[in-house]
Amino acid sequence: GCALGVQWLSKRCKLDEFKSHAFFAGLFHDVGKLFVLMVADQLKQKDKNLSITNELIMEAMNLLHTEQGYSLMKQWNLPEEYCV
Repeated sequence: GCALGVQWLSKRCKLDEFKSHAFFAGLFHDVGKLFVLMVADQLKQKDKNLSITNELIMEAMNLLHTEQGYSLMKQWNLPEEYCV
């Protein structure tokens, strides 16, 4: 949704030269949140007695998603302009 939204917005603002960049940036802008959710799920699978509440996951996501997203994108060798 975000990727299509920013692509549409760049077109609407007559910034057609940025459409592809906007789409790509929108696609990956919250990839760190997905990473935090995956880690929480793996921890729950490893230890069924581990109590990870939704509140704890949300707090971890808010604190860590930007840093983790940046790290992931750097590991994937994405251009710096998308990683920031």
